[in-house]
Amino acid sequence: MNSPLATDMHFHSSSRSDGKRSLEELESDLVPTIEKFNGNLIAVLTDHNSARTKMLWDTYFTCAWVEVSTFDSKYQTYAHLLFYAQDFSSLVDETLSGVRQAQMRNVWKNIQQLHEHWFDVNTEDFAKFFSKKWYNPRNLNNFQLARYVMANENNRKLAWEPHLLDREIENCIDWYVDFMKGFLKYNSDYSEYWYSDEKETVWIEPTQLSEIAIRENWIISFAHPQVTCRDGIEQFRRMFRRYHQDYQVNAIEIPAVANDRWIEVIISLAKEYNCLLTFGSDSHGYPADADHWDLMKVNRHITRSLHQEHAYTFREMFCEKKTFAQVL
Repeated sequence: MNSPLATDMHFHSSSRSDGKRSLEELESDLVPTIEKFNGNLIAVLTDHNSARTKMLWDTYFTCAWVEVSTFDSKYQTYAHLLFYAQDFSSLVDETLSGVRQAQMRNVWKNIQQLHEHWFDVNTEDFAKFFSKKWYNPRNLNNFQLARYVMANENNRKLAWEPHLLDREIENCIDWYVDFMKGFLKYNSDYSEYWYSDEKETVWIEPTQLSEIAIRENWIISFAHPQVTCRDGIEQFRRMFRRYHQDYQVNAIEIPAVANDRWIEVIISLAKEYNCLLTFGSDSHGYPADADHWDLMKVNRHITRSLHQEHAYTFREMFCEKKTFAQVL
């Protein structure tokens, strides 16, 4: 009988992504779990668009991993996909590096446009603000920019324009951040006022990596379905069917925060398409919310036997270097 195996196959750091904790801090955070499970754990750091090839805290196996922002131009759908492999080629890192650089260029373009629309943004202070808090300034995106801009009271007053808004709100900073995120986003409710077509894409077509994945025996997991598919379960059913057939997505993530109805559907689809289940907290190192949970947390709606079965299958692929077909 296998010993209990702890898992978190989806969380983030501050070194190359939008997490709060550094690699050293994450290693320290994992110590209680390592001690409790006698080192029997899978802890997979999946930073955004940044491939990893070493797992400091796991003595059982190493693999490469990344969470990739994808856009399917055929169906006009966005999805985050988790890629796990025994190794990534240099082409993968070059592709992802290009996306990260485009993301940063877009941030600076948005700052210029904010200046043109009288928002107060000090470029140097913006980078320092997040460096002091925890972020690597090379990984900043529009979410961090929105948070910084709306921390300024004058910017909040400027955002409160009657011709832009059709409803009253309380003085809620979260609303202002969401408003600014929408203002910076292509095809948002507010982008017609000033959005520039000069922005570069920061999303990857699924085919750019799925073709390599098929050839090199990767696991591709559909991340946090309940977040990606805001229109509900039927949207997820349609999307996963297409992603499985067209892009060889062969796993589905069970997020730590998904409710029992979502879990039921995820498990059902995994059985229907003979897919692996992966388990992730999507922890970013700050307090848990509706979309993210604490490091190493597993969804309370799943059985231990289901969790252990798929966790050991995942590890078997990389520990014994078996193919996906051999373990399922």
